[in-house]
Amino acid sequence: PPFTKRRVRTLEAKVRAIVNGLLEPVLGHGGADMVGAFTSPLSTLAFLTLLGASDTQADALREHSERFEAAQIAEDRETAEAESQLLYQYCRDFVQDRLANPGDPRSDIVAALATAKPDGRPIDPEVIAGSVRQMIIAAHIAPTCALASALRHLALHRDLQDTLRNQPQLIPDALEELLRIYTPNQGFARTARRDVQIGEAAIHADDSVALVLTSANRDESVFDSPDQVVFGRRQHHLGFGHGPHSCIGQHL
Repeated sequence: PPFTKRRVRTLEAKVRAIVNGLLEPVLGHGGADMVGAFTSPLSTLAFLTLLGASDTQADALREHSERFEAAQIAEDRETAEAESQLLYQYCRDFVQDRLANPGDPRSDIVAALATAKPDGRPIDPEVIAGSVRQMIIAAHIAPTCALASALRHLALHRDLQDTLRNQPQLIPDALEELLRIYTPNQGFARTARRDVQIGEAAIHADDSVALVLTSANRDESVFDSPDQVVFGRRQHHLGFGHGPHSCIGQHL
């Protein structure tokens, strides 16, 4: 429930305030490293707003999630493991605090998980902490990259900037098209539950299958000129996946 479109819409003013606060110094300086100054902190702070973390909690969670990801990129396993454990502990403390002071399951992620009973059993607090940690990481890296890629594309194509400034009604189309061409997640693995034939490929039950969303979103049999940014496409992109496993954070 905390991820529904209706719930997320209530956060719009807070997220706009975060955006404005991050952009003001950038505009004041005439430019910046937009990942470090804007897309990375925005992604984390927007999700922590949804999570309902206090400023102190948000600072700690953001700091350690960014250190963890930087260590992963640098293939620094020792630092990545240390930061991962610190992040886990912060999430455990956060969950314990929320369980002691439960919120509304319709708007509070921890409360929603604590009241859910898959298979008729309550979810263990350690699993809730792990879920919160997973969401913090997932909510950071994908939007950070997608937003940065969109900004870079617009920076390199002044004509598109001018079009959007002159015709702001095209901004929703531009959002969808940039999500298509700069897909937030490259893909996922799935396990086939039964034998199935897809094109010339015979897939058997229990086979592992790579779903490459970036490839699907540039499929020339679906999209004309798939490598070009074209506003107003009517074909559905898979930037957030599809079906029951589509991205839970897409409305945010």
